[in-house]
Amino acid sequence: MLSSPLERYCSPQLEVIYSDNYKFKVWRILWAVLADIQNQIAPSIVTQEQVNELYKNIDIPVDYEELKKIEQKKKHDVMAFIEWYSGKCPLSKSIIHYGATSAYIQDNTALIQSYMSMTIIIWRLTALIKLLKNKVQEYRDLPCLSRTHGQSAQPKTMGHRFACWLESIASKYSSLIYIYENQFKLLGFKGTTGTLDSFVKIIKQHFKNTNPNLSITKIDDMAINNAYNYELRFSNLIWKSVFNNSTEIFTDFYDESINLTPETISLFIRLSRNEKSLPETVSISGQVYDRSIDEEILDAYKQFGSVFHKICTDIRLLASFHEMSEPFDTENQVGSSAMPYKENPKDCERICSLSISLMKNSMASAVVTGNDWLERSLNDSAQRRFTLMESAILLDYIICSFYNIMNGLRVNNYIVEKNLMNEIPFMISEQLIIEGIECGLTRDEAHDIIRRVTISFKNSVVKSTELGIDVEKPDEKFKTLTELLKKYNHNNRYPFNYLTKERLMEIANPHELTGCSKIMVDMFLKSFNINNTENISCLRQFQKKWFIHLCCYERVTEIKNLLYKFEI
Repeated sequence: MLSSPLERYCSPQLEVIYSDNYKFKVWRILWAVLADIQNQIAPSIVTQEQVNELYKNIDIPVDYEELKKIEQKKKHDVMAFIEWYSGKCPLSKSIIHYGATSAYIQDNTALIQSYMSMTIIIWRLTALIKLLKNKVQEYRDLPCLSRTHGQSAQPKTMGHRFACWLESIASKYSSLIYIYENQFKLLGFKGTTGTLDSFVKIIKQHFKNTNPNLSITKIDDMAINNAYNYELRFSNLIWKSVFNNSTEIFTDFYDESINLTPETISLFIRLSRNEKSLPETVSISGQVYDRSIDEEILDAYKQFGSVFHKICTDIRLLASFHEMSEPFDTENQVGSSAMPYKENPKDCERICSLSISLMKNSMASAVVTGNDWLERSLNDSAQRRFTLMESAILLDYIICSFYNIMNGLRVNNYIVEKNLMNEIPFMISEQLIIEGIECGLTRDEAHDIIRRVTISFKNSVVKSTELGIDVEKPDEKFKTLTELLKKYNHNNRYPFNYLTKERLMEIANPHELTGCSKIMVDMFLKSFNINNTENISCLRQFQKKWFIHLCCYERVTEIKNLLYKFEI
């Protein structure tokens, strides 16, 4: 049997969401909800008994062998499933898919799967942001070398570097939350060209059956108004049924870092009664929803791909300097089949590789959006089967993998300090320029002198090393640098003649060379203070909103008490 590479990266939660079992369950939910609405407005066409049967059979096992044989004949996946499902629903087989299109089934299902997978992704990102915040605090005071153009640059703190990573992720997180809460819409049942015409015809027939004396004009007006108003109710019914039938996605979802337990998640899902604030339906569309919605989702995922690619590249570079490294199981893990001593940053490398796939899917989605002909075409069908699922699975895996990297990240403080001290004589160049200006030099003159002296100093270090002289000791380095500065003749002047080795070592204190790193980190962390009642973080807002819209009003007090346990 052909094995998909995605199986290697798919979490248990997304494996459920994108499984055939869940897809076909959502299809049956969509048919049941459609029949339910039709029964509410046209009970002479669709009976309550038929609706009950459809809801009852949402979970019946699918015979995939039989379904495959039917699809081979019909060459149409939706019609094949309708034929198979009709055999299980003797009362309602005549109204399954009544007034609907394949887009009603496939588009709404794709959006529901995207919404559910994005829910999982946001939860994981919330936990990751909390972890990174702790890392920023942990390494707030550790001086380290910066690197620009791959070369040593002015020091900062390791906490500042972690804060930069956190800022990149948090900004994309906010964008994703906005899409999740404001841009996400379901298609609804717009019909063949987006006009609700099929549904209008069903309602008209009902009015003709029950009110034969009404004029055609009156029936038309009533049918159109009722069709539009009832279509607006679709989202409430669909989300109620979806959440009530999706507990398997969440019951095993456990993340200690945000205090979630399987029991608590299961409780929230079982209490699903209030769908307030959940995605509604698009107000207008053709047969399918605007594919730019997919593009917006995948573009948000793409941005995470670029962010994680950059951060993991940074970690790989720092690993090459031995300043930090991924978690490594020294008892069992193998770094290389040929070189047993190696501890390669394989997880970061894998994230970089998968991020490329994540980023390219956004471009594919843009092409699909641009080639969506008029009210409907199949240009997008095969492509969307890959991109939406693949992007969600890859981003979910990347977040989980990156969380594990950060949770077990090893920062080698000794090497960080050693690398900094090896370069420390060059790191005081700005202070030396200031010293030169105080001695009467212009800024350009001081810069030129320091440039010439430091280049000469590098050469002298190389030469001393070749002669076997130990220049690793800061004392020896500063002695050499002091001699070069004192001897430098500028227009028959020796502007740095007054300097001493002790003075250079005094201004070379690493903690005095990190600028405002610590203060900037403190101010940055303050913006993540979600306990501040005047400025509640979007993380907290999302968390509270997610729980409340899953819970029934009867137990609001109990839920609010539980919410206090979920402080980040």
